[in-house]
Amino acid sequence: MNTISGELKAENREEVVIENASMRLVLGRNGLALSLVHKPTGQECLFPGTKTPAFSITQYRPYDNELQLKDPCREHILLVDEKGQFELQAYDQIEGAAQGNTDIRAFIFNRSGKTYVVYSHNSGEGKLALKPCNGKVHLFKELGCEIPVREENDLIIIPAGDRYYLEMDVDKGGAIATFRDAQVL
Repeated sequence: MNTISGELKAENREEVVIENASMRLVLGRNGLALSLVHKPTGQECLFPGTKTPAFSITQYRPYDNELQLKDPCREHILLVDEKGQFELQAYDQIEGAAQGNTDIRAFIFNRSGKTYVVYSHNSGEGKLALKPCNGKVHLFKELGCEIPVREENDLIIIPAGDRYYLEMDVDKGGAIATFRDAQVL
């Protein structure tokens, strides 16, 4: 049995903060978990907009990936990482990707502190033109094997076909906006 010890802060009577060296949990007066942050990475562990009762929080452990599959509302991708090991990641579909073009499907997830978009062209091959974002982008066909991206007329041109992974040095909102504004060439 794991015991979490830490400090309880209740200065703000609307929120209760429980934290230790690894985690920071914020509870509302109604008993709902408002935030659960893994402090070393800064990653928010709760899904935004969900009303999660504090007593239903589960810590997913790397060796218990099957626990993540118990939530029928979440979609997952099974990755093969840079070392050839399987890795399960929850991801969300980017609705309206490529200006609503139904040939492009894109999903977003966070991995190792980075934002990734996995995308594909449903009916063949083509190219996507992205407006440059504030951070760098890295394109992969397989994780760990980077493919160069082309810049043309102030746009980033990337291939679209089978599955590709785009690592972006922007937050989730910035990556979603970039992919929604993308153009199919």
